[in-house]
Amino acid sequence: MRVAGNFWGDNMKYHLIEKAHQKKTNWSGGETTEIFIYPEHANYAERQFSWRVSSATVENEESEFTPLYGIKRWIMPLDAPLLLKHRNQQKLLYEILVKPYEAHCFKGDWDTKSIGVTRDFNLMLREGSYGILKHFKLAKEIDVDIESIFPEIFDNRLVLIDKLFTLGVYCIAGQYRAHLGDSDIPVKSSELLLVDNDSKMIREYKTLSVSQQNVNFLDLVVFFVAYDAE
Repeated sequence: MRVAGNFWGDNMKYHLIEKAHQKKTNWSGGETTEIFIYPEHANYAERQFSWRVSSATVENEESEFTPLYGIKRWIMPLDAPLLLKHRNQQKLLYEILVKPYEAHCFKGDWDTKSIGVTRDFNLMLREGSYGILKHFKLAKEIDVDIESIFPEIFDNRLVLIDKLFTLGVYCIAGQYRAHLGDSDIPVKSSELLLVDNDSKMIREYKTLSVSQQNVNFLDLVVFFVAYDAE
């Protein structure tokens, strides 16, 4: 099931992507779940998309990543560290150990091998789309300051001109609640809340109110994307 609605007027919209709306497929190293793709009619296999978020299991100790030419990739291990080795034209560029909840950005054009078994979260961006992926530790209740979490985006406001924006908050485990205007939205494990707006609205509303009552801290994945309308 997918839940959608408006708040703060027609220019601010939210979408709750529940597990039943997510699409699972296999890749060479395990299983991947497409959580959301934009535009929604896009076909990932044809690589005709602006941006995409997914979660995947890396089940083999050594795996080769699928080449994605012209696409910038963000990856965040969720369960265990992942050693990545990046090559370009058979030449080793560098290798990096990415720890749980650390985000790493690299080019999809590169030949990338991973070492380690884990579950991860992925953000893919085609040329013309800009985005960043981060980990956020949620206490009991807080107003999330979007600009303070993503200063890299707001410090370079040229990339925001004439763009649409989406803020994503993914629940790794447990449950949190988002308070959007008059809407109180429960977000469960493996569900994704998307908040969409335009450039005018992002300047006026820079906070997102979220809360949880079950644990001292709840680990969330947050991302921000600026992109062209389709």
